[in-house]
Amino acid sequence: MRDTLFPIILIIFGAGWLVSELHLLPDANWIVILGLIAGGMAVLVAEGLNRSSIVTGPLLIAGGLATFVHDHNEIGWRFLVPVLMMLWGLLLLLGRALNLPERVQRMRRRRIRWGEGDLPDA
Repeated sequence: MRDTLFPIILIIFGAGWLVSELHLLPDANWIVILGLIAGGMAVLVAEGLNRSSIVTGPLLIAGGLATFVHDHNEIGWRFLVPVLMMLWGLLLLLGRALNLPERVQRMRRRRIRWGEGDLPDA
């Protein structure tokens, strides 16, 4: 999956840029919007569901949607930021209520050079 993430992000950014240049949708800051949404989706796909990703992923997606709503409907940040804060709190509670596992730290692979192993002396 990691090998396909970068090409998918390129396709999403390119599609957003093309839609913007063709004026198919109202003008908006598409790079930021699609970056936030793609970042949120990437967190959910890469990490799966855990206490960290259940908050980070949807919050990034909501940030992208809030940026679109701000640019398109001219709704001020003084309304959108409190909504995002409430969503943040709800997602934190949801992560605890669902009893999701903590974020798993991936172990680094240890390279063993020739002659440096834990082999007993003969």
